[in-house]
Amino acid sequence: MLLKPLKAIMKAKLFFFTFIQILNFFLLTQPVVAKETQKDSFVIFFDQQINSSHIALLATRELGFFSDLGLDVNFVLATSPREAFQQIIDDRGLLAVTTQTRLFLFVGDGIAVKRIATLIDTPLSGIVTLTKSNIRIQQDLKGKRLGYQADSLDAKIIQAILSNTEKSFNEIQFVSLDQPITQALLEGYVDAIITTERQKTIGVIEAHKKTAFLLPIEELGIPPFDGVVAIAARNKLNDPKLKRFLQALEHGTLWVLDHPQDAWKLIAQKYNFFNNEAEQRAYPDLLNRLSAQPQAFSSLRYKRFASFLVEHDLITVALPISNYAVELNDESKP
Repeated sequence: MLLKPLKAIMKAKLFFFTFIQILNFFLLTQPVVAKETQKDSFVIFFDQQINSSHIALLATRELGFFSDLGLDVNFVLATSPREAFQQIIDDRGLLAVTTQTRLFLFVGDGIAVKRIATLIDTPLSGIVTLTKSNIRIQQDLKGKRLGYQADSLDAKIIQAILSNTEKSFNEIQFVSLDQPITQALLEGYVDAIITTERQKTIGVIEAHKKTAFLLPIEELGIPPFDGVVAIAARNKLNDPKLKRFLQALEHGTLWVLDHPQDAWKLIAQKYNFFNNEAEQRAYPDLLNRLSAQPQAFSSLRYKRFASFLVEHDLITVALPISNYAVELNDESKP
C-alpha cells in the first residue's frame, strides 16, 4: 500500500530536480544586462554659433569621453552673449563658452563668473585684406576703408589701438557692416576687415581663388589673450562635475592633436558647418591654437590684458585676477 505514495514522492522529487537544472541552465546562458549607471546631466551655453574653434569640446562629446566619466553634456546656443552668462548665473546651465574679452567686460559689470578652462589660448582676431591691396603694416591703413561688425568687442580693441596715433586714426574710414564682412571685402566695398575668425576668413577668401594678408591683433600692440574660454558661476566652482569636465576635455583635446585627420572626419560628418572648403583650409592653423592643458592659465597674461583694457577705456577698473579666472585641480579649493 505504501509503494504507490513512495513512487509519487520520488516522481515529484525527480520533476523538481529536473526543473531546477533547466532553470539554472536558462539563467546561466542568458546574456548579462548591466544596469545603466545614471549620468550627471548639465548644459553648456554658447555665446555665439558653434564653430570650428570649439572642435576640442565637440570631439570630447562625440568620442564619449564625457560619458566615460559619468557626464551627459548638452550644447545650447544662447540668444545673446549676455544671456549665455545669465543662464549659468540662474543655474540653467553649468558652463558657458565665450571669449576672454567678454569675460572681462561682464565681470566688470558685476556678473559673478570665472574662467575655468581655455579652449583656444591665442587671439583669433585680426585685420584681413586682399594681398593685392598692398596693405602690410598698420600705417598702410591710412585713407583706407576698414570694415567691422558693430557688436564686435575685438573691433573696439583694434580701434582703440589705432587711435593711439590720432592722425592715422582720423584718416581711416571705419565702416560698420550689416552684411557678411568677408563678402564686403571680396566685393571691394571695403579695403580691409576686422574679423574675429581670421583662419576661417582667410579660408573663405582662398576658396574664392583669391589670396589674403593678415595683420594679427597681437602684432598691433595688443597683449596676447585667450581666444575661447569656458566659464562657470563663482558659487558653482566646488561642483565635482567641473573637474570631471576638465579631465574629459583635456583627453579630447589631446586626441584631436594626436589624430587631426580623424578629428576632422568625425566633426565634419556630424556638423554641417565644418564640412566645407573654407573650414578645411583654416583647420591646420586652428589646430596650432588649441590649448593642450585646458585647465591652465597665465595670471600674468590676464593681468596685462586687464591693464590694457583699462588704459584704453574699454573697462573701468582692473580687478584682482582671482575675480576673472581660476585653475581647478585635484588640490585646488576655489
